[in-house]
Amino acid sequence: MKKRKTFISYYHKDEDYKNKFEELFEDIIVNKSVRAEDIDVNNHDQYTKELIQKDYLKDVTVLVVLISQKTRCRKHVDWEIAAALNHKVGGIYAGLVGIRLPSHSDYGLEENYNPNNIPDRLADNLKKNGEGYASIHDWTEDIEEMKDIINNAFYRRTSHEDERVNSKKQMDKNLCN
Repeated sequence: MKKRKTFISYYHKDEDYKNKFEELFEDIIVNKSVRAEDIDVNNHDQYTKELIQKDYLKDVTVLVVLISQKTRCRKHVDWEIAAALNHKVGGIYAGLVGIRLPSHSDYGLEENYNPNNIPDRLADNLKKNGEGYASIHDWTEDIEEMKDIINNAFYRRTSHEDERVNSKKQMDKNLCN
């Protein structure tokens, strides 16, 4: 399998999982993610949004969203998902996959999910029976399973392009702490 250019979107309190994901799957992804020290927290929101879109997401082929209980209400996660769904890469969009962390209340439900417990923009792109643009999975440390998940997201960006939904206004503030 060719390494996929992957951006990891996450709530900053889940940085340990992001780091673990990077470590576990470094052989199957080219990590395009933002590191904590990359962006000054004092930057204006619009500047931060543009920086992420132009410098980090410009050639991403798969966006992985690590989902804990509060990920759904974080504006940066929403912006990153929106950018991946808007940003064309060689004429196509980035694939989208949600990974529920073990701390999430829906962990263990496999393909099932409560749309109120995940980011709205991700929920918009999921459909029962796996027919949406995006897919959702539980956290795994199995490299073969993750390889399948990432490859599936990569190929869905063309095979399910008509299912892509990005019509909501982007969040302008965090909805919870």
